[in-house]
Amino acid sequence: MRAASPPLCLSLGLLVALGACSGGDDGDKVDDSAVERVETSCTNNQDDDVDGLIDCDDDDCAADPVCLAPDTETSCEDGVDEDLDTLTDCDDPDCDAELTCIWPSAIQVDLEATLTAYGEVECQINSDTSIAYYFDSCVTSASTVLPKASSDLGCTSCDRVYAGPVMSTSDGCAATLGDDIQFVASSLTVGLVFSSETSRELWAYDDDAGAWTQATTLTHDANTWVSVDHDELLLDLPDCLNSPLAIGSLSMTVRVTDG
Repeated sequence: MRAASPPLCLSLGLLVALGACSGGDDGDKVDDSAVERVETSCTNNQDDDVDGLIDCDDDDCAADPVCLAPDTETSCEDGVDEDLDTLTDCDDPDCDAELTCIWPSAIQVDLEATLTAYGEVECQINSDTSIAYYFDSCVTSASTVLPKASSDLGCTSCDRVYAGPVMSTSDGCAATLGDDIQFVASSLTVGLVFSSETSRELWAYDDDAGAWTQATTLTHDANTWVSVDHDELLLDLPDCLNSPLAIGSLSMTVRVTDG
């Protein structure tokens, strides 16, 4: 009669058969649960499918617009968020160094027209008769703050346009030339072309002609941009056969201070 196997041995044999006594290390097993998974977000800085690759480094994100976008804003004045970081043009720090993003939102314009009159000017009434007109020297000045216009207002050459009323004017030439001659209008529409760090073109809109013309070039002087232009002032007097009369030298000073 054979002795019965010890219960411990039967129990060990059963465990071995089930693989419980295997010498393998469970820690060495590869988690293959990610085989069917993909990156669920390409912007959360997480390895969603546990394949060791995060966001745009994962091939799952190859067609995602965020991963196709450039790393920085490629244009700072087109109204498009090229790098898809929710910041557009000058609101994006990528554009901090661009001139277009440091252009002023308003400018102060100071104008001064100085007439250095010749004094007495002869008006020829007919071949035998002439009379003398006398003109005094005078100064007309104006100062105004112009905000940035909502559009280029037709100045396609301008980088930025400013428009608004002239807030204050001191017209010392009205007594000499009459109210019909005005060196400064009641409102101004001007455009700036930011040529360089030391030069700007100033364009002006002529309401009567309905057209833009380049008025002058401003150069940097301390905290302002200045131009001084000189020309002979011709006055059209219809009763004078020798009209227009040259009555003096006109100096126009324009100062623009960024607001």
